[in-house]
Amino acid sequence: MKCVVCGAPVEGAVYPNPYERARRIYACCSDACAQRFDPDTHWIPAEAPRPLAEAEEARLFRIMRERITNGDRPTVVVREMLVAGLPPKRLRLLLGDQGALSQHRRSQAAAFRLFGLFSIRRKRDKSDPKAIAQATREIDQWPFV
Repeated sequence: MKCVVCGAPVEGAVYPNPYERARRIYACCSDACAQRFDPDTHWIPAEAPRPLAEAEEARLFRIMRERITNGDRPTVVVREMLVAGLPPKRLRLLLGDQGALSQHRRSQAAAFRLFGLFSIRRKRDKSDPKAIAQATREIDQWPFV
């Protein structure tokens, strides 16, 4: 196991806070590293996550799609799903599909606004194609392939 902050080997794991101590995902090599821990910067865990069962994978992919469509930040969702154990290749494919779907829905919404059909209420896709592209770049940082 290596330190999530500095990359040094971890002999006696130190955790940055009680929550991380309970989860045992983000281990640090010393108190100094634990104090420098920032979850936005040091989001890659010390060890590779365990592979998931097929049913659990399907459930997490469904949740991921819903969260991105409902406007959650795609980078946060992707990080959480990688740490949960979803395979990076499938995440990348799903993000590509979500990005294309988001663009399509936005162009349709623009066409409806153009024709003045304000009375039609549709479920709005709140995902941002630029944020989805950023989330795809987050996958490139994942070292466990």
